[in-house]
Amino acid sequence: MKSNHKMTLFLVIILTLTISCTEKQQVEEKPPLGTFYEAPCPLELPEGVEEGKDVHCGYVDVPEFHAEPEGRSFRIPIAVIPALAETPATDPLVVAPSGPGDSTLNIIADITAPGAEVLRQQRDVVLIEFRGLPRSEP
Repeated sequence: MKSNHKMTLFLVIILTLTISCTEKQQVEEKPPLGTFYEAPCPLELPEGVEEGKDVHCGYVDVPEFHAEPEGRSFRIPIAVIPALAETPATDPLVVAPSGPGDSTLNIIADITAPGAEVLRQQRDVVLIEFRGLPRSEP
């Protein structure tokens, strides 16, 4: 049963990102759970990668337990690397490639490197740092 809750939560996050990545919210105002909001990138970006243009960093606050939305929550770091196409596809490429204890956001350099344009030609690339990885809180 918990597996269904995790899958439902994951799908809600993906749908929220797809719908609200273009809606910018200020960090001062705490957005509803499951809503992406931009914030400064929590890591040093590679040389030549401009925050706010080449990558949009932020967070999604999610409940610890889907069945308890008013309970404890976690802040999950997200990075969105915009598609290169003038009219990109509406569904993003969602990537969560980290290994044990490694940060998903560390691959921003790989996704934005020369020669990797094919990965973001038609779709935004969304990097999700799962709970328990270095930049998620707590």
